[in-house]
Amino acid sequence: VSAAIGGQHTLLLHEYGYVLVCGSNEDGQIGLGENVTTANSPEWNGLVLIDSMSAGLDFSLFMSSNRGFYVTGNNAYNQFCANIEGKSLFVPHILTMAGGNITTWNTKSFEAGRASSYTLLNDGRLRMCGSNEYGQRGTDDSY
Repeated sequence: VSAAIGGQHTLLLHEYGYVLVCGSNEDGQIGLGENVTTANSPEWNGLVLIDSMSAGLDFSLFMSSNRGFYVTGNNAYNQFCANIEGKSLFVPHILTMAGGNITTWNTKSFEAGRASSYTLLNDGRLRMCGSNEYGQRGTDDSY
């Protein structure tokens, strides 16, 4: 149904909500665990069905059919919009924050940039997280 291309990884979304992944997993961007890189497009085991996804340079974002928001990969610039201490996640984690799950944001759509992420909410607000080195978030702050 769709594909998302990161810096060195590819995500493929099957019409029934299954995700196939391949490429580098140096920072966990394909979510298969540490030190696992593949060209075989394995299907994630145990992950809920996915409706949409996006790939950054070395991280990936997923929205499940139940509106859960999953993240995996490098979070060095806080592109997951959560306090995860800037560390990499090598398997998908549901994103939670002080105000609860991202589903409380009423997410309409989302996109991953090189080292930043953007979430458009149903009420028209835009949440931006991660690197702003070149002003890509429309502000003059760096992170």
